[in-house]
Amino acid sequence: MPRFSQPALLADPTPRAKWIEALLVEGCVILTDMPDSDAGLTEAAGGDWSGPPDFLRRPL
Repeated sequence: MPRFSQPALLADPTPRAKWIEALLVEGCVILTDMPDSDAGLTEAAGGDWSGPPDFLRRPL
């Protein structure tokens, strides 16, 4: 399984591109050296991921 360091992803766009490619190809990667918080994952992902579109959150 591919492994990437969160500080390296934030510092350089090259590993970030490889991380995104690995997510698409493998479907799962391991992020190391990451803060133990949701903010750490949001920062690694590069934005505010507020969730799926509204129509998916409504009860059926």
